[in-house]
Amino acid sequence: MSTSTQSVRPRGRRNNIRWTLLPILFLGFTVAWMDRTNLSVAAPFMSDDLELGP
Repeated sequence: MSTSTQSVRPRGRRNNIRWTLLPILFLGFTVAWMDRTNLSVAAPFMSDDLELGP
């Protein structure tokens, strides 16, 4: 009988991508949140200037 071999994932490169992607995603979510907040404050003035309805 032959012994089964288990696949071993390389840890170096894959782990670095995770820790690089985490701050990028956090920055993206932060910018989106700030954009939504600023747009909700500016919406009444923009709708008056552009004569837009609700």
